[in-house]
Amino acid sequence: MGFEPVAGYRKGRKALEFLKNKSRMMVTFAPLGQSGVYAPIRATVGTQIGPLTISARRFEAVE
Repeated sequence: MGFEPVAGYRKGRKALEFLKNKSRMMVTFAPLGQSGVYAPIRATVGTQIGPLTISARRFEAVE
């Protein structure tokens, strides 16, 4: 998975170039019940000062 800036970013920013060219990204998905749909429950992005991880606190399927 990669990062491709589309709009709202300032060209030439060091952090932006790092995300685009050197950063590693990983997203974990979980099935949403029996729907056949998968939802993101965790994302990790490499930054210049270390990895940033965002995780779901709660995940449930509502029928």
